[in-house]
Amino acid sequence: MDDFREIKRAWRKAARRKYMCRLARAQRELARIIREASEREGIDLTAFPYELACENYLTRREKQRVRHLQSVI
Repeated sequence: MDDFREIKRAWRKAARRKYMCRLARAQRELARIIREASEREGIDLTAFPYELACENYLTRREKQRVRHLQSVI
């Protein structure tokens, strides 16, 4: 019985780590997209809300990716 608890605990720990890694990766990619658009446009888009940046300055593909990443986060 104790072995089963240890296995369950290990699975939960691994699942939590996997979730945190995915979340961190999504946040990094979102920041990268905004940073690249900022450099391309010559405007600091990090000061704007993401919605404003998405509407006006991102390409269609970047908008799709940001929308997906926002749902992940």
